[in-house]
Amino acid sequence: MNKKLISVTAVYALIMAALLILTFNFDWNPSGYSYEVNGSTLTVQEGLGHSEVTTVEISEHMSNVLLFQVAISDVKTHWHTDIIMLALFFPLILFAIFKDKRPFKKVLSYKWFLGIVCAVILIYTAATVPNYFSQIQKVEENVQKLSD
Repeated sequence: MNKKLISVTAVYALIMAALLILTFNFDWNPSGYSYEVNGSTLTVQEGLGHSEVTTVEISEHMSNVLLFQVAISDVKTHWHTDIIMLALFFPLILFAIFKDKRPFKKVLSYKWFLGIVCAVILIYTAATVPNYFSQIQKVEENVQKLSD
């Protein structure tokens, strides 16, 4: 293994470790919101510091609370899928950077391999980013309803 391969892998490992720690230890998601249920109240929190946005009585705002929880669940599910996809895309990116290590090099030219890798990543990105915008907008609308 050369130093360039080790450094690219180390940078990837650091980025993924940070994302995994933020996601699973700090309950972070791209919307920036989370919640905590204490008995009959729901506390909406924002950011990594979990600063309180609002606290509501669940029984008085049942429909809005449920809509908020579903919206947060959608964002979290989408984010967990994207973390898995990042892990799956890494070997493709690594093979695109290191031409001599790629599979099928006798059957598939480097230009075709690079084109396929770029197309797969671009198609996935084009499919996932607009969903984030709509999901985050739903979360923010539900936070607004709970804050009113």
